[in-house]
Amino acid sequence: SELNALDAELDLLEARTNRQIDKVASRAKRLAELGAEVERSIELWTDGVRRARDPSVPKEVRTRTVRVLRELRSARTRILSKQGGYLALQSRGLDVLEKVDAAHRAVEVAQAEAARNVFDRQDPPLWKRAPAAPKDEDAAVRDSYDIAFSWPAVTTYLRQSTSSMVLQLLLVLALGLMFSRLRRALRERIDNRQQDGPIPWEDRAIEALAHPWAAAVFVGFASMRLFHPERAADLILASWLIAIPIWFVVFREMLPRSLHAPLLGLAALGTLHVVLLATSGPPIVERALLLMELLLAGTGAFWLSRFLRRVDVPKRLGQSFWFSAALGWTRAMAIVSAVGTVATVLGYRYLGEEAALVVTIGSIGASYFLALARIFEAWISTEIHIGRLDWSRMIRANRDVVSNTLTRIVRILLVLWFVLSLSDMTSSWRALANAVRNLLETDLGLGLAETGVTLLDLLDFFFILWVSWIIARAV
Repeated sequence: SELNALDAELDLLEARTNRQIDKVASRAKRLAELGAEVERSIELWTDGVRRARDPSVPKEVRTRTVRVLRELRSARTRILSKQGGYLALQSRGLDVLEKVDAAHRAVEVAQAEAARNVFDRQDPPLWKRAPAAPKDEDAAVRDSYDIAFSWPAVTTYLRQSTSSMVLQLLLVLALGLMFSRLRRALRERIDNRQQDGPIPWEDRAIEALAHPWAAAVFVGFASMRLFHPERAADLILASWLIAIPIWFVVFREMLPRSLHAPLLGLAALGTLHVVLLATSGPPIVERALLLMELLLAGTGAFWLSRFLRRVDVPKRLGQSFWFSAALGWTRAMAIVSAVGTVATVLGYRYLGEEAALVVTIGSIGASYFLALARIFEAWISTEIHIGRLDWSRMIRANRDVVSNTLTRIVRILLVLWFVLSLSDMTSSWRALANAVRNLLETDLGLGLAETGVTLLDLLDFFFILWVSWIIARAV
């Protein structure tokens, strides 16, 4: 995550530097035009001074002409000095771009090395004895168990990011007030509705907004990457430790009571994973704890996949897309846990750590984004159905269609956001991503003829057609 954040920060620095270079080049161009105009004026007034030497020209005119010529020459000197300064700025900007490019290459090398390390063996298999480590002054440190978390680094960063923290706090306050208002409106509708059966969107919305202020903090944590793009690993760990209890409180209200126990187990496993990330100790102890986490996660995922097939849940929930996705996710996580366990036993510790990250934090992240989708769906549905958006005749006449379309868009965006967030935390996907990227950027001529068209261009074309079709259908 830190490497990816650094890469994004370098992209931002490169864009800013290019903008400054363009701005300096534009000013230098205007200054050059002004210098050319001054040169023409100097020629004109030099000729005027020669003519003013005639005895018939009044002395005041001659003095005025000489003064103007002197001021023009002084302006030319200042313009030349400014041009030199602009050239120096452009040179400094190009030097910065060279350093940014070198840093980009270093980050790419580090990312590639991290991806390679995932598939390299770091330890001998469990049935083989590890070679004795050389005795040095750091041996005592490696053999001890310590906290690898820097609270001063977190506090220093927060002090340096006061404005971002204030904006994030204001966002949470605004969301809390809005969610509280929406919950009151929903409660009034539910209390006053006729005895003609429940209305699905109202029941789903009241579940998502059962704790409006917790939901506001929940969304605030989701915006952490937006407000703190350059956050360090220590801040990520601290935010996870705080977010897990809030996630449990918010997401529990969206699930039937029969699923509360598995949710509690997932919260405990996620807390254990974050604590293990924030500590360091002897390799054999870390390996044993990693194996324990993978075994617990795999057992829990296998049990949950069987439990979800047998559990008695409301028909609306059992037939939903999200329930089917959760069932498929648990099966996939059981397989990933098994792979991670075997990799850790064989000595591929980094691969085991990646598997534990995907299973534990990935599962919490998946349910986190599911809860986010439910909150945003509740927000959209309530605003539309209580008449807050009736100023639009299209919405007023097609409430259900607009609500369903917007919630579908929210789900797609959050799924993409989750996939990007998960890939940001792991390195094992990078080799596959590079292979896919090379395939998409290959010319469709396949070496027989240069068409200038790639598979990515073709996908872009069909994506634009698809989006246009959706917009046309909605209109």
